[in-house]
Amino acid sequence: MPTALREGGFEIKINTDDHRPAHVHVWYQGALSIITLEPAVTEREVYGNLSRAQRRRAVRLVSENRDYLLKKWNEVHG
Repeated sequence: MPTALREGGFEIKINTDDHRPAHVHVWYQGALSIITLEPAVTEREVYGNLSRAQRRRAVRLVSENRDYLLKKWNEVHG
């Protein structure tokens, strides 16, 4: 699963063998948040111990980089 973006301790990854809807896997200190890119940026699932503030930061980070991440998703998945 290649890393598309790193910032503030967060690693945003796109799984090369994944499914729609377009989404990213956001890792932070061993915990995972899966966030959809379309039709809107929304948190779909959380695994591990992420605080409410960390979850909000992950969604904000994905929102701020949505166009770039969606472009990367489409490069991987066509």
